[in-house]
Amino acid sequence: MAISAAVAKLVDAFIGHPKKNQWYKDTFAKYEVRNGGFAFSWSWWAFFFGPFYLFYRKAYLYGVLLFLLEKVLLSLLPSSLFGIFLMIGTAIICPYLIYLRFKEVVKTAKSTAKGTVAQTEHVRIEGGRHTWPIFVLSLFAFFQFVVLMTFYPIMKEAVKLPPEQQQEYIMTEFLKRHSSEFKDVSVEIKKEGDSKNVKIHLQKDEDDASKKIEIEISE
Repeated sequence: MAISAAVAKLVDAFIGHPKKNQWYKDTFAKYEVRNGGFAFSWSWWAFFFGPFYLFYRKAYLYGVLLFLLEKVLLSLLPSSLFGIFLMIGTAIICPYLIYLRFKEVVKTAKSTAKGTVAQTEHVRIEGGRHTWPIFVLSLFAFFQFVVLMTFYPIMKEAVKLPPEQQQEYIMTEFLKRHSSEFKDVSVEIKKEGDSKNVKIHLQKDEDDASKKIEIEISE
C-alpha cells in the first residue's frame, strides 16, 4: 500500500534528497498501514553508523537516547557478538525513529502553519539532514587510522614475544617513539598476586643520573 499524494509530498520535503525520497516513502508506507505502528525495515546506514544516522537526519533526541542505551548495554555485556546484535537492532529500529520524528514535525506544522504551502515549508526546514555527523565520523576514522599506524609496527613485534613480556615491550616502544628527548627508556611490570606494579624509567642523559624521571604505578 502506497502513502497518499499529500503525505508523499511531505515526505519529499522532510527527506530533501531526491535519490532517497522513494525509499523513505516506501518505508513510511509500512508504518502507515499499521496506523503508525512498528513494522520491519532495514537501513544499512543505521547498521554501520548507529546514532550518527539519526543525528544526520536531525533526530537528535532519539540519537542521544540510542547512543546512551548502546553505551550502557555494551558496558553490561562487553562482547563483540552482542555488539553485532546491537547493530542489527539499530538497523531495524532507526528507520521507525525517523518516521516518528517525521510525524512529530508534520503535527507541529499543521498546528502552527496555515495552508499547505506554509506547512510543507515548515516540514522542509525542520527536516533535511546535517553534514556535521559526517565530519565527526571522518575525524574519528582519521584518528583511528593514525592510532593504527602508530601501534601496528609495535604490535607486530610484540606478538612474537611471550605474553608476559608483551605489555612491557608495547609501553617501552611507545614511549621511545614519543619521547625522543629521552635517551634511556624502559618499563618494568611486576605482578604480585592480584596487584600490579608498573615502573617507568626515563633518562635524558645516560651519563647524568640527575636527568631522569622514574614513575611507579600500583594497582
